[in-house]
Amino acid sequence: MIRNDKRLDGMFDAGFQGRLNVVMSSRVSLLKSYLGMWTSQVHSVEEALKDLSQTSSLLLFTATNRFGDKQQLDKHLANVLLATHAARFLIHVLPGEEEKEQLLKAIWMSLVATFVVQGRPKLSLSQQQQHQQQQPMMAEVNPQDAGEHDDDEEDGYFVAVSGMKVPSGRWKTLAQDAIHADHQIVSKIVRSLWWAELEHGSCGELFYNAAFRAVGDDPASDESTGPGF
Repeated sequence: MIRNDKRLDGMFDAGFQGRLNVVMSSRVSLLKSYLGMWTSQVHSVEEALKDLSQTSSLLLFTATNRFGDKQQLDKHLANVLLATHAARFLIHVLPGEEEKEQLLKAIWMSLVATFVVQGRPKLSLSQQQQHQQQQPMMAEVNPQDAGEHDDDEEDGYFVAVSGMKVPSGRWKTLAQDAIHADHQIVSKIVRSLWWAELEHGSCGELFYNAAFRAVGDDPASDESTGPGF
């Protein structure tokens, strides 16, 4: 839907911040109209968090920019994923529903603005992802009935240690690998995706597969001329 909107054509020959400034000054009304559509589709804070987690993960790992022949993670899309993870905790300390809604709307606007600035890349959805009931507005698939996700007990999500949740099973292995990654943000991405799977297991293998990719992919260097870590 958003990807094919011709009113968002004509991106700009500038860096990320320059393009973002243009989008938020000249297309903000259009993005707000899409925000209104999104808020009409999600009916609770939990649904909004699930949609933000799913969409930000899909964008980061199927639509991230490429540098030469090597896939490299996009720091701007990663920041939206991390903001979604932070919101998961902030909603418990915000005083009212209005404050919670405003936080989630702000993250959604950041997600869509980043998607537009990065050229509205095409999302590559797996067969399982295509059968989720509600598709991200950035995707080009028709919603169908969602399949159920069966948890694999031997790949347990967490164990309780001194009252705290820590990854176990395959997630523990990924978390340990992430600690030794070249860039510190990889471990933050993996932890964010682990929490997302804890709370939104109905998304199937999306979050685990994304975490596996995060550990395996090399982030773009700080000296890169394009987006990246």
